[in-house]
This record gives sequence, structure tokens and C-alpha cells, in this order.
Amino acid sequence: MSAMKPLMFCAVILVGSTAFAQDPKPDGPAPTPANPAPVSSPEKSESKPSDESGAKAKTKLTDPKEILTKANEATDAVNVVSYKIDIRRLDTPKYHTNEMGGRVLMTDWDGEKPEKFLFHIEARPAGSSEVAETVVGSDGKQFYVISKKTKTAYVGNDPSALGYYRMALRYFPMYEFVIPNPFQDEINAPKLDYLGVEKVEDVECVGVSVEYANQAQKALWYFGNKDWLPRRVKRHMIDPEGASLYRQTTVTDIVVDPKLEEDAFAFKLPEGFTKVEGSAP
Repeated sequence: MSAMKPLMFCAVILVGSTAFAQDPKPDGPAPTPANPAPVSSPEKSESKPSDESGAKAKTKLTDPKEILTKANEATDAVNVVSYKIDIRRLDTPKYHTNEMGGRVLMTDWDGEKPEKFLFHIEARPAGSSEVAETVVGSDGKQFYVISKKTKTAYVGNDPSALGYYRMALRYFPMYEFVIPNPFQDEINAPKLDYLGVEKVEDVECVGVSVEYANQAQKALWYFGNKDWLPRRVKRHMIDPEGASLYRQTTVTDIVVDPKLEEDAFAFKLPEGFTKVEGSAP
């Protein structure tokens, strides 16, 4: 990950009790599984047991730095990506939390954020059965927030138009897909461990444990063993009071470089909605 990313995650986790400042509870709705990845049959080898599984035979890499290098190369090659996302807490939260999920479409990186993005966010406040659906997007020129609850769309010419939802730029997507050399920090981390093979929503993955330099943060990354794209990350962070925070982000239904309409990221006012020129609340 880039040098700025761990700081973003710590800042987001520890800010007040809002949808983007906190993590979803572990009992939130699970994401729709991606299509199962076929597993090849075991390769013939005199040194391998005849009953070795296809997944293990297919996964030759066990060196964590080599795995991260392949993941860095594969993810860095992505120009545009679409995927479903599920974010949840794995501990017992002491903060107000939301269950979070939805769909991400984004492209490019301008140094601070995706140049173009479209987030369909579904958030359920803790203790509530109501799901708030919000669209947050930009075509690189206009920035907008569309609230299905209030049937209001806020539109402006800079990120301030996103209001509170500007936090979504930092918290909601797995932006490793659009940042150059996304796993360089992981490759250079002082401590790496191989976690073995594990399924993430029906995709065979290899896991790597990362302890970052000069940060109170650890992450368990899982990459598809065919395309080497990230499928899940479990983060362990420490809040200012010394308490442990655990968060899991899972991406499924990944589509790399999809064919898009020319106006795929453009603002479109839904029928029956009110347009407001200015910042969202």
C-alpha cells in the first residue's frame, strides 16, 4: 500500500460515531459470492504425494514477498475496476457502528483519490433494520451525492460537494486497485508470514500476514491464486486508548477493465429527485 494509506485507515477508524468513521458489525449481510474459480488438477511430480489437492499443487508460491510482488504487479496493471464490497467489524465494537456494503466502480488515481468513481453504498445503523442507500460519484468534473432516503441530489464542482460523504473516498473502496505500486509498503514491511491457502467466497486464495513499519497496525491479506488480485484484508489496529480494533474488507464479483458507456461516471438525476447545487450535509 502507499505510504498514505495506513494513516488514512487509522484516522477513519478513530473519528466519531458515523457510518464512515466506524466499522460494520460482524453479523452484517454477507456479500454476493463471486463465480467460483476453477481449480486445476494436481501437476505430476515424483516429489509430491499423489493425493495432494489441486489447490495446493496449483499454489506453488509460499514466499510471502514473492506473493506480494505478484499481487503488486497484477493489481498495478488494473486501469478500471468494478466489484462488490463488504466491510465489517470482527471484534465487539465499543463505538456506534454501521453495517456497510455495496458496489464500487473506479478508475485512475490523481494523487489523492480516484479520478473517477461511482459508489453505491448501503449502510444499516447499529440496532436498526433500515438500510440507507446512497450514491457517491464523480466524473472528474462534477462531484455528487444522491440520497435515496431524502430523494435529494447534491452536485458541485469540487470534492467539498460530497459533504460528510467525502469520507467515503478514504474508507469505502479498496483503493489498492487504482493506486500505483499498491503493495510496495507490504513488500518492504519488516515482518511477513505465509498463511497458506484459504477460500474467500469460493475463490482459492493465498494469505500473507504483514506487520507494518512504525505503525500500530497488522494486516492479513488474501490474493486469488490465479489472478493475484486482492480478495480480502483483515486489519488489526490500536486506538488512542490502546484498545484493539479489527476490521475485515472483502471484495467479490471483480470485473477488471469493464466496457463502460462514455457517461458511466456522469451525474444523472433520478426521476422524482430534487437537485441541489452545493454541498451535501
